[in-house]
Amino acid sequence: MLFSVLCYSQCPKEENYTTPDYMYVREHEYSLCKTLKNVQIGKGVEIIGSYSFDASGITSLTMPSSVKIIGKYTFSRCYYLTSVTISSGVQTIGEYVFSECFNLQSITIPKNVIQLGGHSFYKCEKLKDISFWPNITRIEDSTFEKCSSLSSISIPFGVTETRLNVFSDCISLTNVTIPPTVEYLGDFSNCTSLTSITIPNSVRSLGGFFKCTNLKYLTIPSTVTSIGYSGFYECVSLTSIILPPGLTVISDQLFYNCRSLTSLKIPANVTLIRFNALQGCSAIRSIEIPPNVTIYSRAFKDCISLTNIDLSSISGSIDYETFYGCRSLKSITISPKVNRISSQVFVHCSNLTRITIQTAQDITLNVSSDAFLACSIKELIFESTGFTLLHFNKFTTSIDSIIFNFSKSNSMLKLQEISALPTLTHFTQLNKITIGNINDMVIPELFVNGENTEILIANNIKGIDPNAFKNCSISKFTYLGMDTVEGDFLKNSKSCQEIVTYESYNSDQLGGMNITQKISLPPEPETPSPIPENQNEETPKDGPNCGKIAGIVIGVLLGVGIIAGICFFIYKKKSANKAEESDQDISENI
Repeated sequence: MLFSVLCYSQCPKEENYTTPDYMYVREHEYSLCKTLKNVQIGKGVEIIGSYSFDASGITSLTMPSSVKIIGKYTFSRCYYLTSVTISSGVQTIGEYVFSECFNLQSITIPKNVIQLGGHSFYKCEKLKDISFWPNITRIEDSTFEKCSSLSSISIPFGVTETRLNVFSDCISLTNVTIPPTVEYLGDFSNCTSLTSITIPNSVRSLGGFFKCTNLKYLTIPSTVTSIGYSGFYECVSLTSIILPPGLTVISDQLFYNCRSLTSLKIPANVTLIRFNALQGCSAIRSIEIPPNVTIYSRAFKDCISLTNIDLSSISGSIDYETFYGCRSLKSITISPKVNRISSQVFVHCSNLTRITIQTAQDITLNVSSDAFLACSIKELIFESTGFTLLHFNKFTTSIDSIIFNFSKSNSMLKLQEISALPTLTHFTQLNKITIGNINDMVIPELFVNGENTEILIANNIKGIDPNAFKNCSISKFTYLGMDTVEGDFLKNSKSCQEIVTYESYNSDQLGGMNITQKISLPPEPETPSPIPENQNEETPKDGPNCGKIAGIVIGVLLGVGIIAGICFFIYKKKSANKAEESDQDISENI
């Protein structure tokens, strides 16, 4: 208060005022001088000190060519200042120099200016026109932040960097010209009128477009390797975007609540998807994720339309609420490199029914008890011998289908340690078991309990314990292997209503019971029969040519028979050779 009174007591009385012809105008000299209107800086002045006209009443300002330096906050809060002529000799303009000059409408930065301080035009709400000269190489933080009337700007050629929040909250900005010298392009946050922008190939680092609510499309050049925090936060009109191949990190909240974005391909070099990266992208249906990616908490939370996401290559922990509320997600794959599933990862994924498990180790103890709350998990598919989630308590009363179909990627050590499939007696609602490729494992004693259980074995199997189905009522047992399976495993079951094999299965019994149905082998490619020459020529029914015709017919029939025999032998040989079998498409055999 005392400072204000002292300053005001020294203020000139006249409205039109010329400062003394000293070398500099002292700091705070005319601060708070409300009587000043039209000010001319005196001849010979080289430095206009910091705060010298701060919060004064000036409406216009001119200065001589002798001025070289304008200090910080020099004309800040000059609410009535409408026009300024900056002299051609000025080289340095301090930070906040015209900040909150609400009525300043236009300004030209002279060609000799080489340094323009941060926040220089902060909150100049009526500034519509600004011209640069090309000696500036960097535009500092928040230089034009909250210039709400600025609609167009051309960044000078030679500028290599625009810093943080340079154009933030320029709500009328529709046109930005960026020269091919810019390497770091700062923020355009809350530029709500901006619908598109062309980014030159010189740009390597991109700030962001936080809450640019009308931004519809954007081409990011391949040179960009980083995009800032919350880069496209609530860009609610953004429908599609192609991320550059050099990107390695999807930053925090990068696409938060981009509710018009329908698809996204994560570049192959990305190794980390950070917190809330795509949270609330309610229209996105599919996301492509490259190998060896680590995903942080809430990365895909509330992506309510997401139906397809490939998680088969992600590594490490799936963090807290990563897929919370993804209610259209129907199936997931837990990759071999996942070692933990944290709390509430899949909560309220109400249509999630199928989980494919590829983990080589059993990580069930590292799966949070509430990871799958409010889900409807019905089917587990085991593609490895880790058997993660097999004994997950929350699934014992919901799972009705289990598939075993191991890939060739299982380590031999792991396979040697396990000789039999695990028992499934703890599942109370299990009614369908499908066994595909299980290598040399057998089906153990007391394998499954249940009523009206359907069992499909799609390949040859090494053995089935005689009491494997002792406590099970089997509605249908299908065996599609060629090798004979010994033992009374079906006879010893509680009951077995239907037994199905291929026609070529070389016994009328299976598991000590009569086979009820034999089905045809899958069709082999057709081999065209040889066509006799002159088949269209008319031949007498009797005579010496009849023998020739009969010979031809018999030869054709023998040829067809031999070909069919060879095809069947090849097929049987392939079926018997388990080491050469590829994983079968089980669904075609059911």
